[in-house]
Amino acid sequence: MSMLEIIQEASDLLGLSRPEVVISSVDKTVRALLAALNAEGKALSRRADWKALHQEVTFGTSATSEQYRLSDIAADFGRLINNSIWNRTTKQRIHGPLNPREWQQIQATSNPPMNPTYRIGGGMLYLYPPPEAGQSVSFAYISTFWCETPDHYGRTKFMADNDVGRLDEHLLMLGTVWRFLQSKGLPYGEPFAQYERAVHSALSRDGGRHELEMIPGLGQFSAPRAPDGNWNV
Repeated sequence: MSMLEIIQEASDLLGLSRPEVVISSVDKTVRALLAALNAEGKALSRRADWKALHQEVTFGTSATSEQYRLSDIAADFGRLINNSIWNRTTKQRIHGPLNPREWQQIQATSNPPMNPTYRIGGGMLYLYPPPEAGQSVSFAYISTFWCETPDHYGRTKFMADNDVGRLDEHLLMLGTVWRFLQSKGLPYGEPFAQYERAVHSALSRDGGRHELEMIPGLGQFSAPRAPDGNWNV
């Protein structure tokens, strides 16, 4: 569903005339709908670790604790997914994030930690102990690009009528409706409640779920499964 189609569906629910264009429109109501939609997209993208926004990046280390600005590693970096930093060269997980107190503590001790650690501060990524130069480190993160062009170029807001959402477009439409009503000082309680129910439903099924596998021998990454053996007690 394109941005224009999202606005048109929101207009239908609000009892407004369907716009033929959005970005080039000078109509104040259409501009308010667009502002509500972009506000919704930004808020919704920050609400959860939506699988549609998961990205992965790999970089080469420098031989210092201070590595790189995260925005230089990934231009669309929003936030890091916990427990996802691995040194692929040494095949070790990098533990963290350390808080400022923990970081200062390990800096002050004579012995480095048993496991490699990381800290994020001032938009920078720090590793300790300092790795060797040229090692391969990867991590998963949540992208700030919650919408995109038709040819999949990511955006942080809708900028063309044919842009499409990476997030659930039904949620974006419902969020536009209640945010538009709120901006106009109109009652929005029921539209907001409908939106919240839809968000919670989407969160419950986002990315699918593991099944409890009762058949042994399918491999450690196939699914969680009950242990082999006799279940009689």
